[in-house]
Amino acid sequence: MFWGSDEIPSYNLEYETNTYAPGLILFGSNGGGEAFAFDSSQGTLTIGIVPFVGLSLVEYRPMAQSFVEFLELLSSGVDYENVIGAALLRH
Repeated sequence: MFWGSDEIPSYNLEYETNTYAPGLILFGSNGGGEAFAFDSSQGTLTIGIVPFVGLSLVEYRPMAQSFVEFLELLSSGVDYENVIGAALLRH
């Protein structure tokens, strides 16, 4: 589930994203306790997943290097938990 553009700032404030995971911008949830996030902390943008509980850069797992690649992964029906980071290895 993706959050609306009007919800993204308030959810990031509520979860204290800048405090616990600077460089991440949360923009939705998989419905299973994890947030979808953009990560710019390393100088290049990746899109991935991070748990709400224990929110930190250490727990962030990249999934894709572009939003299109991220959407393709989600829509493919593949169990993305088993392919996290695989797309990044191809580049």
